[in-house]
Amino acid sequence: MFIGVSTASLYPMETEKTIDKLAQLGVKNIEIFLEANCEAEQDFCKLLKDKLDFYGINVVSVHSFCAAFEPFLFSEYKRRSNDALLQFTKVCKAMGYLGASYYTFHGNRNIQSNNYFSYREYSLVFTSLARIARECGGLLAWENVSWCQSGSVDFLKNCMQYLDYRDFGFTLDLKQALRSNESIEDYISVMKGNLVNVHVSDYNDASTCVLPGDGKRNFEEVLSLLNRFNYDKALILEVYSDCYQNISQIKNSVNFLEGLLTCYE
Repeated sequence: MFIGVSTASLYPMETEKTIDKLAQLGVKNIEIFLEANCEAEQDFCKLLKDKLDFYGINVVSVHSFCAAFEPFLFSEYKRRSNDALLQFTKVCKAMGYLGASYYTFHGNRNIQSNNYFSYREYSLVFTSLARIARECGGLLAWENVSWCQSGSVDFLKNCMQYLDYRDFGFTLDLKQALRSNESIEDYISVMKGNLVNVHVSDYNDASTCVLPGDGKRNFEEVLSLLNRFNYDKALILEVYSDCYQNISQIKNSVNFLEGLLTCYE
């Protein structure tokens, strides 16, 4: 396992400037959050790529301003889903251009399933999206998100009946698991060998998201659980800008996590 940082942790700083800041902290692995649709355009991605190459930073995954289009990928209204698919494909191409291995994907909002909902039909759409990502050089990494259908362990289980595990991966988000009132172990039991990315954060009595090391989470237990499932990929620190007063605190949190990882080397 190794530590990275999401550029979203520095929001609302412009994405290209977050790379400079994280480089100054000595961060070598990042998840790039494309905060606007225009940031998936080729010219902007070239600007990012030039910075990444200059600093020698590895992009583990890309994320996107997903609420603006990802839920509509599953719309029955074809013009709407086609528009969403254009933006989705742009993000997939950005993933490939930036050298990322994964596209962190939220998917549909947490709507109440009714008698007409079909897990099979939903999974067919998901599979077509996953194949577009693969054609662009990476994996769609489906993230558990409390306000999306992926926040439910049962929903993921039902979809897995129809999905080919070779087509995609999963991103496990610790804070979102807490917000969904689902256990990390239950998520991992579904994700298992498909787990390719983990978003880490801490919590306390006042907030479900604080910097790792500043809260109550037992990270030794989390790392032990991941190790038990042979997870050997990235732990991406993802918090919000109101979780710290100074950006140097992010570096302190990275150091905290890296210190814990020495037990698994």
